Amino acid sequence: MADEVSENMVLRTVYLPKDLDLLLKAAAFRDSTSKNDLIRELIQTGIATMRSDGDKRFSTIEPKGGRKPVSVQPPMRKVDDAARARVNAARRKRLVTAAKIAVSK
Repeated sequence: MADEVSENMVLRTVYLPKDLDLLLKAAAFRDSTSKNDLIRELIQTGIATMRSDGDKRFSTIEPKGGRKPVSVQPPMRKVDDAARARVNAARRKRLVTAAKIAVSK
């Protein structure tokens, strides 16, 4: 991770059920992104939804030390849909090929 990115982030350890981890792994793979990026996006989207639903736990987050308030905007997608579709098609083809090889052994 680049220094300028890591200095703006905090490491958190979260235990997830195996089935949820597999679901996240598959979704990240389909979206050509990392599980970390997907988890951050899901958390940001969840907080934004809770705020809009009137949940007071996330209504105002004022950081200490005079820093800027926390922004909870869903991140912009880095890859356009056409590029993502091409990458996913290539991955599916590799998976099918790998499955055929595994079955033939």
